[in-house]
Amino acid sequence: MQISEYDLFAYQLLHYLVVQQHYRIVRVQQHKDDLWLMNENHQVYPVIRISSSGNAGTFADTDYVRNVHRIILNLMHREGPMLILNTNPQSSPVHNAFLTQICITPSALSEPQLTSVFHGIDRVVHRVADPDKESSTLMAQVEEAELKQQQDFIKKARKKSIPRCTIAIMAICTIFLVLEYLLAYLDGNMESATVAVGGYYKMSIVAAHEYWRILSGGFVHNGVVHFVISLYALYATGKLCEQRLGRGWYLAVFLSSVILGNAAQLIAAPNGIATGMSAGIFGVAAAFLTSQLLSHTLRHPLLRIPLYNCMAILAVLALVPSVSFIACIAGILCGILYGLWMHGRQSESGMKQHACLALVLYAASLFAYGAAVDTVAPLDRHLDEAIIRVYRHTPLNAYAEYLQEHFHQQYEKTGGI
Repeated sequence: MQISEYDLFAYQLLHYLVVQQHYRIVRVQQHKDDLWLMNENHQVYPVIRISSSGNAGTFADTDYVRNVHRIILNLMHREGPMLILNTNPQSSPVHNAFLTQICITPSALSEPQLTSVFHGIDRVVHRVADPDKESSTLMAQVEEAELKQQQDFIKKARKKSIPRCTIAIMAICTIFLVLEYLLAYLDGNMESATVAVGGYYKMSIVAAHEYWRILSGGFVHNGVVHFVISLYALYATGKLCEQRLGRGWYLAVFLSSVILGNAAQLIAAPNGIATGMSAGIFGVAAAFLTSQLLSHTLRHPLLRIPLYNCMAILAVLALVPSVSFIACIAGILCGILYGLWMHGRQSESGMKQHACLALVLYAASLFAYGAAVDTVAPLDRHLDEAIIRVYRHTPLNAYAEYLQEHFHQQYEKTGGI
């Protein structure tokens, strides 16, 4: 079958963009002959459609183009305009905020500025003596380039799929658990060892001003069962969210949720010991879910299934007795604000500024109210003595004296037990 001249020009453009500009072909099931390409690393045009139809870019074509454009952008987790390269001279140039259509033929380029973005594209389209042979050669080279792209993509995907930050957090938690059992072995009391290694204990924070426990408490766990459930939930959440949120955002959401969750406990919960990173895990899940809901990415079944699995694991985590309900709620609220902030960065609305301001006010109010807490009813004087005794078994004897003095001052404030 004789290939049309306009289709040959389209194949020449396809060859140029795939082989030289490293675009990847996206096959749209409803239109198997449609040529769509994506390149998440291209700063100007992440999505390109190549067409040889005179109707491309018209009003009748708009809904179809918008839908495919949005799906491809969601696959890449980014925003950007789209470009239609049309080889049909009867097509009309289009330029608006949504798309740009440029007509390109051997004798004309409707937008000469395109050569500043794609160097040499004005020389790509040309007539040949044997169009069928030329198209077969071009498509063979495109298929070879596609195979190499797929191999490179699989290698990168495997490398990226390893949640490195999540594994680092798991390693830190493991170190804390080992230290916890070593201290428990020295003193014979697991509760005091949990506090001594860095667990959240309201008495220590208020009486001895150990505000660092608001962070360290997220890495300490109440025994092996809590440790295993918590780390399994963390890994499931990290595998789903770390790459999609980005490692920087993932760590920021996790640590902020842990800190604000324990700060909320300091304000609203009675004196007690709390352990685990549930606030951080729920915060990350809330940030991911919020950003994905706003970008309509959850329509994709490949994303929904692991999300449902992750939610089921989090439901089990929420039932663990040592998990704080107050901390989880505070972490979820923190994650929602982060999710709004992240989505606002990709849109033109003022959502980014409003979410950022809300997050700052939320954190500032928790810190201010938390710092104002200066009295706490003692939980168990024997526990406090056991904590001090644990430190006496280590080179931190001076610190044990410091704790004893400040615990005693707090007893006097509250009238003891």
